Amino acid sequence: IIRKHFEGCDSLVALAQERECNQTDHSEGFRNVAVSAVVSWFASGSYTRSFMMTHAVQGWSGSKGDMGDMTKLVERALRECGLLEGGDRDMLVADLLEVGEKWGLDMSQYQSRAGRTRQRGEPTCPGHILQIFVKNSVVDSVAYGAKPLGKRAQDGSPITAWLARQCPLEGQARLLAHPDLFIGSLGNLVHVFPYASCPLYGDAQRRLLLAELEDLLSPHFGDAGTGARAQSAASLGFES
Repeated sequence: IIRKHFEGCDSLVALAQERECNQTDHSEGFRNVAVSAVVSWFASGSYTRSFMMTHAVQGWSGSKGDMGDMTKLVERALRECGLLEGGDRDMLVADLLEVGEKWGLDMSQYQSRAGRTRQRGEPTCPGHILQIFVKNSVVDSVAYGAKPLGKRAQDGSPITAWLARQCPLEGQARLLAHPDLFIGSLGNLVHVFPYASCPLYGDAQRRLLLAELEDLLSPHFGDAGTGARAQSAASLGFES
């Protein structure tokens, strides 16, 4: 979550305008600030009834390849944290990609860096679900009911009224992922829970993966509370 992306898109109205300008939610501007989701584990999202069940196991990265080299997303996040281009950053990026490979994540859309050759075997843990709960008091201000490619569903706003008319719940949603909402101090308005379908990747494995990432990143940002760490946190949306 890079805070500067929200300077021109800090409301649901602005998000809808961004989508209408491009007629898709696959545009870079939309993806920078929003999350595409289905409204329920059992919803088809206007696809097939097995949509969530299938992709929870097999994984899904949108239209394969339409995001290009996803390693660039890692590089952009590091650049926002003050790590400029160069050999040290390229080596760090390559190290981060190796962590993903080690833990069986689907890294097929991430191109190698620092001249390293990666063995692109089949991922052992490709399927992951990110479950997002948004409090009723704010959800109408940051989400709308949607069709595929992000078009607003008929009567998709306010989303609480749209969902209340459905039995069972069906359809998709688009959510403005503003850092003040997700990682700010506005009163725990959003709760996020990650799940993996693979028994080889549970809570314990996720904690180990995060520890490895922290070990790689910490030397580049100094101790907590230093200027470098504070600046990096602010750039990624955390309050300084």
